[in-house]
Amino acid sequence: RMSTGGGGQQGEGSGVGGRASSKRRSWGFHPYAREHLSDSLWLLMLAAAVCANQLVDVSMLYHYIRGQEVIKLYLAISVLECFDKLCCAFNCHVLDALQNSVYIVVNTAAAEGSVAELAHACFQLSFDAALTMMATVAHTMIILTHAVTLSVAINSHTNAMLLLLISNNFGEIKGHVFKRMDADKLFAVARMDIVERVHLSICLLFVAAQRVTAAGSLAGGLTRKMLVDSLMVLGSEVGVDIFKHAFMSKFNNLRPKVYRGFFRQLCREHVNLAQSYKLHRVVGFVPIAPAAVLIKVLPDLYRTLAPPLLPGERAAKSGLHGGGGG
Repeated sequence: RMSTGGGGQQGEGSGVGGRASSKRRSWGFHPYAREHLSDSLWLLMLAAAVCANQLVDVSMLYHYIRGQEVIKLYLAISVLECFDKLCCAFNCHVLDALQNSVYIVVNTAAAEGSVAELAHACFQLSFDAALTMMATVAHTMIILTHAVTLSVAINSHTNAMLLLLISNNFGEIKGHVFKRMDADKLFAVARMDIVERVHLSICLLFVAAQRVTAAGSLAGGLTRKMLVDSLMVLGSEVGVDIFKHAFMSKFNNLRPKVYRGFFRQLCREHVNLAQSYKLHRVVGFVPIAPAAVLIKVLPDLYRTLAPPLLPGERAAKSGLHGGGGG
């Protein structure tokens, strides 16, 4: 009986220990622990990028860029596009490292690792999160500067700056057409072109939102000249890409059906990575920095386009709030 009682006490103690360990492991064994932690980190990076954007005076940056010489702006655009591609590639890698650190932290917590192992995993996660945040903020500043430079070109009275921006696209032909490429390298170039086109569209949306906010109305901001210039910039980008890929395929003896294979591979990768935090690997597009650039102009755009309240509606709304308070 005494041994049975001791066993009962031991079983009871193990039950208490089991409850304690289950409380400790409750977060690690949660089926959505990785998703919750990853969502929180992505939201933190977006908040950091938005806060960094708020510290930038766009009007001061606009007038500084406007006061520069045309040739300097042409070189600045080339440098910004180069750093944009570098930041896209670097951000994809640091996001992969961050996701790997998330897996390590969650798995260590789920496996009841020691305090030292959990502390080391948390330190690695903090380091990767800080590195990713700095890379995201830097990428946001580059896209914002590119958008402001494009705004200066579109708002200029002469088309010299705009023509220089369009002619900058033709430099890609010399940089890619006469190089030896296989299907994999051509696929990498196609992915970069997709990301570059999306970033250019984001910059044009930023310019349009700024013009509408400055004009105070939709019709005053989206003038015919602005729309024509935007179509020229975007159309030249698309036209140069078509011309570039046509001659790259011709010079490297690649059949046009290879692009159908690229499309299928993109769809396959999208399906395989849709439920993970590696969707940016499909084309190398990280949406945090472009989203932060658009968030900067959306509040002012909403205040400009939102219809003002009439005096009767304002009084009724204040009376409704007063009645609710009573």
